[in-house]
Amino acid sequence: TPAMNLSWTERGPSNVGGRTRAILVDQSDPTSQTVFAAGVSGGLWKTTSIESNDPSWQSVDDFFGSLSICALAQDPSNTSTLYFGTGEGYFEDEAVPGMGLWKSTNGGNTWSHLSSTANNNFSYVQKVIVDSNGNIYASTFSGVQKSTNGGSTWTKVLGLSKGAATDKANDLAIASNGTLYASMGIYCEDGLYKSVNNGTSWTKLSNGLPSSDFHRIEFELAPSDNNTIYALYQDSNTGGCKGVYKTTNGGSSWTVTNNPTALGMTNFARSQAWYNLSLAIDPLNKEKIYIGGIDILTSGN
Repeated sequence: TPAMNLSWTERGPSNVGGRTRAILVDQSDPTSQTVFAAGVSGGLWKTTSIESNDPSWQSVDDFFGSLSICALAQDPSNTSTLYFGTGEGYFEDEAVPGMGLWKSTNGGNTWSHLSSTANNNFSYVQKVIVDSNGNIYASTFSGVQKSTNGGSTWTKVLGLSKGAATDKANDLAIASNGTLYASMGIYCEDGLYKSVNNGTSWTKLSNGLPSSDFHRIEFELAPSDNNTIYALYQDSNTGGCKGVYKTTNGGSSWTVTNNPTALGMTNFARSQAWYNLSLAIDPLNKEKIYIGGIDILTSGN
């Protein structure tokens, strides 16, 4: 179903240009009114009234060393601690490189640059996640990096020489039971990986998934079910969406769903799945999913 049939209300921020690749609802706010939005070339913005008729947004800081913010994460064990990663690694004409990661220990009021990430290994950070023990994982062009000490030092846990075919890490997620998932491959072919031991070792998932002719992979875990995952694959031949894949057993086997069409187009991502590709699942209903390419679609089954 085209999501244009849904009712939409602009939330902003509308006083700054640029694309928004990361949104974080502050878990420290029991009303869920506090939201951070990260602009790919516009820095970090915050509102404390997301559901008001006209949310008021404030720029957190216009003078970060990099305003190319593409990833946001909050420590579930200490919600005063937040991270953002910089650098847009999908490389269209306006893509801006970054300078690593920043950290806040006071709920996002002030931020400090993690000097451990001030190097080329962290020029492009696609995703940041934090587990229940405060360990940080970042998907970068030098593989999936892990820190067990709040970002002071990092170790590559997945990438070249670490079980994968490329260092170009894309998507990352952690299930409520601690299982980690990662997709590898941006402008190159690799696959989906799973770790049940905090990233020490990884298994490549393959049963029912494409074996060739794909690049970027976006996936999402169902919040209501650790075993249900959806994945979107970019077709490396057409640039569109190769397919939507689903598992109900934590990745042991996958089935392909109907590849969606929209607005008379043969593919909802058309030829831009390398750049426009997103996926979300209703936290209360694992059958209700939303996917974005150039068009936005939803499915209830």
